[in-house]
Amino acid sequence: MRAVQSAASGAALQDGERGYAPPGMRMPGTGVLNARRGDLPEAEPVEEYRLRLIAVPLTLGVAALFSRSQMGQALQRLFFGMPLHELGHALTALALGFLAFPLPWRTAMGDGRSPMLVGLLLGAAGALVVLGRRAERTGWVLGGAALGGVVLLGLLVAARDARALIAFAGDAGALVLGTLLMATVFTAPSSRFRQGWLRWGLLVIGAAAYADVASSWWAARRDPGEIPFGQMEGVGLSDASALVQTYGWSERALVGRYLWVAGLCLLALGALWVVGALRPLLRSRG
Repeated sequence: MRAVQSAASGAALQDGERGYAPPGMRMPGTGVLNARRGDLPEAEPVEEYRLRLIAVPLTLGVAALFSRSQMGQALQRLFFGMPLHELGHALTALALGFLAFPLPWRTAMGDGRSPMLVGLLLGAAGALVVLGRRAERTGWVLGGAALGGVVLLGLLVAARDARALIAFAGDAGALVLGTLLMATVFTAPSSRFRQGWLRWGLLVIGAAAYADVASSWWAARRDPGEIPFGQMEGVGLSDASALVQTYGWSERALVGRYLWVAGLCLLALGALWVVGALRPLLRSRG
């Protein structure tokens, strides 16, 4: 009888080493194996890494070439650059406590800070933190904390400096928002951005907006005549004219700051590309 039990135990042990156990018996698990399984990220097919590897630089390159033609850049600005430009104004104004709403070619904005808006934003931030802790949603907690921090820091900015920052945040915001749209390509399989072709459409929109703005300021680096000075009918001074004439920025500082934002955005996107496409693909081949 003991010999039969020993043989059965030995067979079960061999089965366990091969990764399965006989019916009615649980395969023993070790803490090391369980820890490794918990650390493994959600699986991605190799084709996804290949698409990311090619699609991101290709789309950005095509958008940059498209912006070199007068008609191409006009279309990019109308459908992609301008909406994100105005959205950059509006989001920055709201973060600094100014009522604002993006419109085509202009952003409607209040004359001063709105205490009601600040209170609503801080209330929304607090509610996100509380609801996130109750629902155990770390993303909600972090989002609420970030929103509250941004609003409180915005209150420390003087009104004149806040208006200058809002003016600067038109093209700067388009660069940042365009980069964020391109970054949706690297989201996890469970993300809503992975539904259908959404992330690829956002990649095109983000690349077109980024290329439109970055190419303009890159051209201004060599030719100051490319700086968009002037006055828009029914709106007032352009952002560049306001920053130089009203807020005292030099032309060199104006161009340099926009190029710094463009460079940092491109650097961040490149880091995501390496981590989310190049390195995993090289590992899969190794």
